[in-house]
Amino acid sequence: MGESHKLGKEQRTTFRVTVRGRARVAAQVVLAGKKLRAVVRDVSAEGIFLRLERGLVPALKIDAEVDVEVTFEGETFVVHGVI
Repeated sequence: MGESHKLGKEQRTTFRVTVRGRARVAAQVVLAGKKLRAVVRDVSAEGIFLRLERGLVPALKIDAEVDVEVTFEGETFVVHGVI
């Protein structure tokens, strides 16, 4: 059977750092070749918490795999992620 997930339940066990607007960290979730702008809320050694600027997108499902483009201090990198 599939595993049950509850939205809002913290699953990371490492220390998180809040990312404030002045930090100028930009992110985009890449889904089916389209880039969805996101706001970086916090980061940890285990992941990054994003909030989509457009709200929920029906195609995004829990456990779905996505790529995330992150730009910080002029450097852009792509990381693979799981929602």
